[in-house]
Amino acid sequence: MRSGTLDCMAAQTLGAELDVRKPFSRADARRAGIPLKQLASAGFRKLFFDLYVCADTPVTPGVLASAVLSISPIGSHASHFTAAEIWGGVVPEQPLTHVSSRRGRTRSERQGVGSHETSRGSIVVTFRGAQGFEPGAGVHGSRHGNDPRGPRCSG
Repeated sequence: MRSGTLDCMAAQTLGAELDVRKPFSRADARRAGIPLKQLASAGFRKLFFDLYVCADTPVTPGVLASAVLSISPIGSHASHFTAAEIWGGVVPEQPLTHVSSRRGRTRSERQGVGSHETSRGSIVVTFRGAQGFEPGAGVHGSRHGNDPRGPRCSG
């Protein structure tokens, strides 16, 4: 029986272009040559419906936000408690990963996701090297897609 680490290493060998330490879908896994049976093994962790990471990847608010943002409409962003956690804020324990999208965009209805509409006039600023909300304007984030900087926040 192989360990989760060995499964992840094997997956990285099979799919050299897929970084299994970042959220990915079954379709991504399939393109990288990772069989569904391996994806369903202890070597991988399901974050949300059709979103996975290597089981050895620490599941942080940033990783969860990256997962949700990868399936959210363009212009979506980490928001509310999730954005505050990414920035190191202390927030009440709650089960949702919060994202906001522009008005009129389809919002995710996945289990574990808190979907909201973005407030008008959101302004993106940089805070400690990360994109962030304008002080006093609320806590939100900006969709990162494949941006190597990861989740960004705005408000």
